[in-house]
Amino acid sequence: MSHENRKIDEVKDILTQGNRRSAQLMTGLASSM
Repeated sequence: MSHENRKIDEVKDILTQGNRRSAQLMTGLASSM
């Protein structure tokens, strides 16, 4: 049970990191336009 939760947390961390990175890319593109 705890092992599964840890996996889910890892996936959530990866997703949030990816969202943050893409958001930074989007703002960078928008500001350079």
